[in-house]
Amino acid sequence: MTIMKDDALDRWMYKRDGMDYGPFTTRELEHMIEQREITQETEVLNRRTRQWARVQDVPKLRAYIEEQSRRAAEAARQAEIAADHSAVARGNWWSMHFPLVTGAGLVVGLGVLAFVLLRAPAPVLAGYPTNFYKDLRFERMVPLRAMIAEPAKVTREPVKAAHAKARTPGNATAPGSIDMPAPQVDLSFGGEDASGGRQLSQADLDGVQKVVAPRLIRCFRTEAERNPAFVGGAVFVYLMPRGAAQVSKIDTNPAPSPELASCARASTQGIKIEAFTGAAQVMQIPLHVAQ
Repeated sequence: MTIMKDDALDRWMYKRDGMDYGPFTTRELEHMIEQREITQETEVLNRRTRQWARVQDVPKLRAYIEEQSRRAAEAARQAEIAADHSAVARGNWWSMHFPLVTGAGLVVGLGVLAFVLLRAPAPVLAGYPTNFYKDLRFERMVPLRAMIAEPAKVTREPVKAAHAKARTPGNATAPGSIDMPAPQVDLSFGGEDASGGRQLSQADLDGVQKVVAPRLIRCFRTEAERNPAFVGGAVFVYLMPRGAAQVSKIDTNPAPSPELASCARASTQGIKIEAFTGAAQVMQIPLHVAQ
Protein backbone atom coordinates (compact mmCIF):
# COMPACT_ATOMS: atom_id res chain seq x y z
CA MET A 1 0.00 0.00 0.00
CA THR A 2 1.45 3.32 -1.09
CA ILE A 3 0.93 6.27 1.28
CA MET A 4 0.76 9.59 -0.48
CA LYS A 5 2.48 12.57 1.10
CA ASP A 6 -0.12 14.62 3.01
CA ASP A 7 -0.14 18.38 3.16
CA ALA A 8 -1.82 21.09 5.22
CA LEU A 9 -5.17 20.42 3.54
CA ASP A 10 -5.34 16.82 4.75
CA ARG A 11 -8.27 15.82 6.93
CA TRP A 12 -8.27 12.61 8.92
CA MET A 13 -10.78 10.13 10.31
CA TYR A 14 -9.90 7.42 12.78
CA LYS A 15 -11.65 4.22 13.76
CA ARG A 16 -12.20 3.05 17.35
CA ASP A 17 -14.55 0.42 18.73
CA GLY A 18 -16.12 -0.03 15.30
CA MET A 19 -16.98 3.67 14.92
CA ASP A 20 -15.44 6.43 12.81
CA TYR A 21 -14.46 9.78 14.35
CA GLY A 22 -13.47 12.96 12.53
CA PRO A 23 -12.60 14.76 10.48
CA PHE A 24 -9.47 16.17 12.21
CA THR A 25 -6.52 18.20 10.97
CA THR A 26 -3.04 16.76 11.05
CA ARG A 27 -2.21 18.93 14.10
CA GLU A 28 -5.28 17.71 15.95
CA LEU A 29 -4.32 14.15 15.20
CA GLU A 30 -0.83 14.75 16.55
CA HIS A 31 -2.33 16.23 19.72
CA MET A 32 -4.47 13.09 20.21
CA ILE A 33 -1.34 10.96 19.77
CA GLU A 34 0.38 13.08 22.42
CA GLN A 35 -2.59 12.64 24.77
CA ARG A 36 -2.62 8.87 24.07
CA GLU A 37 -6.18 9.01 22.72
CA ILE A 38 -4.94 7.09 19.70
CA THR A 39 -1.97 4.73 19.37
CA GLN A 40 0.37 3.57 16.63
CA GLU A 41 -2.04 0.74 15.82
CA THR A 42 -5.07 2.98 15.38
CA GLU A 43 -6.41 3.00 11.82
CA VAL A 44 -6.74 6.46 10.24
CA LEU A 45 -8.29 7.56 6.93
CA ASN A 46 -6.91 10.38 4.79
CA ARG A 47 -10.09 11.85 3.30
CA ARG A 48 -8.14 13.30 0.39
CA THR A 49 -6.64 9.95 -0.64
CA ARG A 50 -9.54 7.81 0.65
CA GLN A 51 -7.06 5.25 2.04
CA TRP A 52 -7.03 3.61 5.49
CA ALA A 53 -3.69 2.95 7.18
CA ARG A 54 -2.28 2.48 10.66
CA VAL A 55 -0.81 5.54 12.36
CA GLN A 56 2.68 4.03 12.34
CA ASP A 57 2.42 3.54 8.54
CA VAL A 58 1.78 7.25 7.89
CA PRO A 59 5.27 8.83 7.44
CA LYS A 60 4.38 12.20 8.91
CA LEU A 61 2.63 10.71 11.93
CA ARG A 62 5.39 8.13 12.46
CA ALA A 63 7.98 10.93 12.38
CA TYR A 64 5.98 12.85 14.98
CA ILE A 65 5.80 9.79 17.26
CA GLU A 66 9.57 9.20 16.95
CA GLU A 67 10.27 12.87 17.73
CA GLN A 68 8.06 12.69 20.83
CA SER A 69 9.84 9.53 22.00
CA ARG A 70 13.23 11.15 21.48
CA ARG A 71 12.20 14.24 23.44
CA ALA A 72 10.82 12.14 26.31
CA ALA A 73 14.02 10.09 26.47
CA GLU A 74 16.11 13.27 26.46
CA ALA A 75 13.99 14.82 29.24
CA ALA A 76 14.36 11.67 31.35
CA ARG A 77 18.12 11.68 30.82
CA GLN A 78 18.39 15.35 31.79
CA ALA A 79 16.32 14.72 34.94
CA GLU A 80 18.59 11.82 35.89
CA ILE A 81 21.68 13.96 35.35
CA ALA A 82 20.21 16.77 37.47
CA ALA A 83 19.40 14.29 40.26
CA ASP A 84 22.96 12.96 40.18
CA HIS A 85 24.38 16.49 40.33
CA SER A 86 22.14 17.34 43.31
CA ALA A 87 23.24 14.23 45.21
CA VAL A 88 26.89 15.01 44.53
CA ALA A 89 26.40 18.62 45.66
CA ARG A 90 24.74 17.53 48.93
CA GLY A 91 27.57 15.09 49.59
CA ASN A 92 30.18 17.76 48.95
CA TRP A 93 28.44 20.27 51.22
CA TRP A 94 28.20 17.77 54.06
CA SER A 95 31.83 16.68 53.69
CA MET A 96 32.94 20.33 53.76
CA HIS A 97 30.77 21.44 56.69
CA PHE A 98 30.74 18.29 58.85
CA PRO A 99 33.85 19.30 60.85
CA LEU A 100 32.36 22.74 61.51
CA VAL A 101 29.00 21.36 62.63
CA THR A 102 30.65 18.77 64.85
CA GLY A 103 32.95 21.35 66.43
CA ALA A 104 30.05 23.73 67.11
CA GLY A 105 28.05 20.93 68.74
CA LEU A 106 30.94 19.99 71.00
CA VAL A 107 31.45 23.62 72.05
CA VAL A 108 27.76 24.04 72.93
CA GLY A 109 27.66 20.75 74.82
CA LEU A 110 30.78 21.59 76.84
CA GLY A 111 29.35 25.04 77.62
CA VAL A 112 26.09 23.57 78.95
CA LEU A 113 27.97 20.98 81.02
CA ALA A 114 30.23 23.65 82.51
CA PHE A 115 27.22 25.82 83.38
CA VAL A 116 25.49 22.94 85.16
CA LEU A 117 28.61 21.89 87.10
CA LEU A 118 29.90 25.33 88.05
CA ARG A 119 26.72 27.27 88.86
CA ALA A 120 25.94 28.04 92.51
CA PRO A 121 23.40 25.75 94.22
CA ALA A 122 19.88 27.09 94.41
CA PRO A 123 18.55 28.30 97.79
CA VAL A 124 16.61 25.79 99.84
CA LEU A 125 13.37 27.71 99.41
CA ALA A 126 13.90 28.45 95.71
CA GLY A 127 10.69 28.10 93.78
CA TYR A 128 8.43 28.65 96.80
CA PRO A 129 6.37 31.86 97.01
CA THR A 130 8.00 34.20 99.51
CA ASN A 131 4.65 35.78 100.36
CA PHE A 132 2.95 32.50 101.30
CA TYR A 133 2.18 33.47 104.88
CA LYS A 134 1.42 37.03 103.86
CA ASP A 135 -1.35 35.90 101.51
CA LEU A 136 -2.77 33.17 103.78
CA ARG A 137 -6.28 34.08 104.91
CA PHE A 138 -8.71 32.37 107.29
CA GLU A 139 -12.42 32.98 107.35
CA ARG A 140 -13.83 34.34 110.61
CA MET A 141 -15.00 31.48 112.80
CA VAL A 142 -18.75 31.64 113.45
CA PRO A 143 -19.82 30.30 116.87
CA LEU A 144 -22.22 27.41 116.79
CA ARG A 145 -25.83 28.53 117.06
CA ALA A 146 -28.24 26.40 119.09
CA MET A 147 -31.38 25.61 117.16
CA ILE A 148 -34.07 24.32 119.47
CA ALA A 149 -36.58 21.98 117.91
CA GLU A 150 -40.16 21.63 119.05
CA PRO A 151 -40.22 19.74 122.41
CA ALA A 152 -41.57 16.20 122.20
CA LYS A 153 -43.28 14.34 125.04
CA VAL A 154 -42.65 10.70 125.73
CA THR A 155 -45.48 8.69 127.30
CA ARG A 156 -44.20 6.26 129.90
CA GLU A 157 -45.29 2.67 129.30
CA PRO A 158 -46.75 0.77 132.30
CA VAL A 159 -43.90 -0.66 134.34
CA LYS A 160 -44.00 -4.40 134.91
CA ALA A 161 -44.03 -5.74 138.43
CA ALA A 162 -40.60 -7.25 138.14
CA HIS A 163 -39.17 -3.91 137.25
CA ALA A 164 -41.08 -2.18 140.05
CA LYS A 165 -39.47 -4.39 142.64
CA ALA A 166 -36.03 -4.10 141.18
CA ARG A 167 -36.15 -0.29 140.94
CA THR A 168 -36.75 1.98 143.91
CA PRO A 169 -36.63 5.78 144.15
CA GLY A 170 -33.34 5.41 145.99
CA ASN A 171 -31.78 4.00 142.86
CA ALA A 172 -32.31 7.23 140.88
CA THR A 173 -29.14 8.97 139.90
CA ALA A 174 -28.41 12.68 139.66
CA PRO A 175 -28.97 14.70 136.50
CA GLY A 176 -26.11 14.43 134.04
CA SER A 177 -25.09 14.37 130.43
CA ILE A 178 -22.97 12.33 128.05
CA ASP A 179 -20.81 13.91 125.35
CA MET A 180 -20.71 11.81 122.24
CA PRO A 181 -17.43 11.29 120.32
CA ALA A 182 -16.29 14.53 118.74
CA PRO A 183 -17.99 15.11 115.37
CA GLN A 184 -15.74 14.90 112.35
CA VAL A 185 -15.35 18.58 111.51
CA ASP A 186 -15.07 19.20 107.77
CA LEU A 187 -11.98 21.36 107.11
CA SER A 188 -11.73 20.63 103.39
CA PHE A 189 -11.61 23.47 100.89
CA GLY A 190 -14.37 24.04 98.41
CA GLY A 191 -17.27 23.87 100.85
CA GLU A 192 -18.80 26.99 99.38
CA ASP A 193 -18.68 25.44 95.92
CA ALA A 194 -20.39 22.26 97.14
CA SER A 195 -23.28 24.20 98.72
CA GLY A 196 -23.62 26.80 96.00
CA GLY A 197 -24.13 29.44 98.72
CA ARG A 198 -27.28 27.75 100.12
CA GLN A 199 -28.22 28.67 103.69
CA LEU A 200 -29.47 26.20 106.29
CA SER A 201 -33.26 26.59 106.41
CA GLN A 202 -36.04 25.82 108.83
CA ALA A 203 -37.25 23.20 106.38
CA ASP A 204 -33.92 21.39 106.83
CA LEU A 205 -34.37 21.41 110.62
CA ASP A 206 -37.95 20.20 110.34
CA GLY A 207 -36.83 17.36 108.10
CA VAL A 208 -34.13 16.26 110.56
CA GLN A 209 -36.55 16.43 113.50
CA LYS A 210 -39.19 14.49 111.58
CA VAL A 211 -36.80 11.56 111.20
CA VAL A 212 -34.80 11.77 114.44
CA ALA A 213 -37.58 12.59 116.94
CA PRO A 214 -39.55 9.30 116.54
CA ARG A 215 -36.33 7.31 116.96
CA LEU A 216 -35.35 9.27 120.07
CA ILE A 217 -38.84 8.85 121.54
CA ARG A 218 -38.43 5.07 121.29
CA CYS A 219 -35.03 5.35 122.99
CA PHE A 220 -36.40 7.56 125.81
CA ARG A 221 -39.45 5.29 126.30
CA THR A 222 -37.19 2.28 126.73
CA GLU A 223 -35.02 4.24 129.20
CA ALA A 224 -38.12 5.24 131.18
CA GLU A 225 -39.17 1.60 131.40
CA ARG A 226 -35.75 0.68 132.76
CA ASN A 227 -35.63 3.59 135.22
CA PRO A 228 -38.96 4.89 136.63
CA ALA A 229 -37.19 8.05 137.85
CA PHE A 230 -36.20 9.03 134.31
CA VAL A 231 -37.94 12.28 133.29
CA GLY A 232 -36.21 13.02 129.96
CA GLY A 233 -34.00 15.85 128.83
CA ALA A 234 -32.52 17.01 125.54
CA VAL A 235 -30.47 15.59 122.68
CA PHE A 236 -28.10 17.80 120.71
CA VAL A 237 -27.63 17.00 117.01
CA TYR A 238 -24.58 18.39 115.22
CA LEU A 239 -25.30 19.46 111.60
CA MET A 240 -22.21 19.75 109.40
CA PRO A 241 -22.05 21.94 106.25
CA ARG A 242 -21.49 18.88 104.08
CA GLY A 243 -24.95 17.64 105.11
CA ALA A 244 -24.07 14.97 107.68
CA ALA A 245 -25.85 14.78 111.07
CA GLN A 246 -24.49 13.31 114.32
CA VAL A 247 -25.59 13.25 117.96
CA SER A 248 -23.04 15.30 119.92
CA LYS A 249 -24.49 15.36 123.45
CA ILE A 250 -27.28 13.87 125.61
CA ASP A 251 -28.44 15.85 128.69
CA THR A 252 -31.06 14.06 130.81
CA ASN A 253 -32.33 13.64 134.37
CA PRO A 254 -31.04 11.31 135.66
CA ALA A 255 -27.85 10.86 133.63
CA PRO A 256 -28.35 8.71 130.53
CA SER A 257 -27.41 5.06 130.64
CA PRO A 258 -24.97 3.55 128.11
CA GLU A 259 -27.94 1.86 126.44
CA LEU A 260 -29.66 5.23 125.92
CA ALA A 261 -26.44 6.78 124.61
CA SER A 262 -25.99 3.96 122.09
CA CYS A 263 -29.64 4.15 120.97
CA ALA A 264 -29.50 7.95 120.58
CA ARG A 265 -26.28 7.75 118.61
CA ALA A 266 -27.94 5.36 116.15
CA SER A 267 -30.91 7.69 115.65
CA THR A 268 -29.03 9.88 113.16
CA GLN A 269 -27.77 7.05 110.98
CA GLY A 270 -28.68 7.48 107.31
CA ILE A 271 -29.69 11.15 107.71
CA LYS A 272 -28.36 13.44 105.01
CA ILE A 273 -29.38 17.01 104.28
CA GLU A 274 -28.40 19.21 101.38
CA ALA A 275 -25.01 20.94 101.84
CA PHE A 276 -25.20 24.49 103.20
CA THR A 277 -22.80 27.41 103.52
CA GLY A 278 -21.39 28.84 106.73
CA ALA A 279 -20.42 27.21 110.02
CA ALA A 280 -21.75 23.97 111.45
CA GLN A 281 -24.94 24.19 113.56
CA VAL A 282 -26.18 22.41 116.67
CA MET A 283 -29.85 21.43 116.88
CA GLN A 284 -31.39 20.81 120.33
CA ILE A 285 -34.31 18.37 120.56
CA PRO A 286 -35.99 18.40 124.05
CA LEU A 287 -37.87 15.24 125.07
CA HIS A 288 -39.90 15.06 128.33
CA VAL A 289 -41.44 11.97 129.90
CA ALA A 290 -45.10 12.47 130.73
CA GLN A 291 -46.05 11.38 134.26
